This record gives sequence, structure tokens and C-alpha cells, in this order.
Amino acid sequence: MHSSYNPESFGWPAHPKIVPFTYYSAKGFLPIPFPSGVADGTQDLWTQFLTELEPLIDGGFMPGTCWGYENRDIAGTNTRSFHSYGLALDINAPYNGRGGNGGNGRFQIPRSAIAIANKYGMESGLQWDYTDPMHFEIHLSPSEVAGNSVSSFTNDTGGTDTSSIASLLGNFSPLLLIGVLVIIGVVLVATQT
Repeated sequence: MHSSYNPESFGWPAHPKIVPFTYYSAKGFLPIPFPSGVADGTQDLWTQFLTELEPLIDGGFMPGTCWGYENRDIAGTNTRSFHSYGLALDINAPYNGRGGNGGNGRFQIPRSAIAIANKYGMESGLQWDYTDPMHFEIHLSPSEVAGNSVSSFTNDTGGTDTSSIASLLGNFSPLLLIGVLVIIGVVLVATQT
């Protein structure tokens, strides 16, 4: 894992290709879009990380509150943010504001997210002096992301299950998936009222 805050110093191009990214939640089977996308080639790493993180968050991921690429500087600086490289995600943003210490409330990012992020070659905003619990960024080179599985980043021998609902549903037609997701959404809404 690289400690630099300049992704170009560990091999990322100044303007990487940004691609759409949607995580398929195991909690509620909902698609969680990251509307502006992520750097091409990072989708599998993000999916593995989110699959392990999600069960620790009460309520999982809230659609519409998760973000990726944004061409901007780090707040209060003239340094490009990891978001501007497509190498950062903000998760459940309204519930995890700057200065927070992580929590176990609904949609809050717990402090245990630090270890999971580090396991995947990422840094958590919870590690910073002025914390940003929603924020996670990749600190790996493109070749480290492309050429390695999570087992290369960790000494975990426990056989972590990194499968996602997307891989389970991959052989179904998109229209069938949309229909199933609509039905699940209606059932979820009906059971919450």
C-alpha cells in the first residue's frame, strides 16, 4: 500500500478512464449506484471491499448517498482529490460527516472499517486526524489492482467469501433482473409501512 497522496506517484494516469459502477447489495438485493463512476479496472476491488464492509453497517448502503468520481481538490487545498482519479468512494455520506469517529448507528461506518480498507490496499478517512468516516481511497498501483486478488493484499487464510450478488445474478437477462428488483423493492416498502 502506498502512503503518498498523489496517485500519479504510484502509477495512475493524470486523467484515468472513468467507468460506471454499481454495487449490488447483499442486504435487500438493491443496486447501489455510484453515479459518476470509478477508475477503470478498480470495479472488482471495490466490489470485494464493499461486500465485506456492508454486513458491518446497520442498514447497509443507502441508495443515493454513495459517490465516486468527482473532479475536485482535497477540501481546503490545491491538491487533486483521489475522487478526481476515480480512486475514492464516499459511502452513506449524510450519516458519516467530517469529524465523526465512526459509529454503529443506522447507516454509520464503524471503526472496524479501517482494518477492512487496509486489507484491500485502501485507506479509510477514519485514519486521519480530521476524520472523514464516509471516505475510502485506493492506495495501490494500477498493476497491483489488476494483477492481484485480495489474497495478495492480506495474510487472511480464512477463505473470505468475496462473492457478490452481481456474480450470482450474472446469467439472468437484464429485464428479468429489473423485474425481480422492482418486486423486492415493493415488498420491502410494504413491510416497512
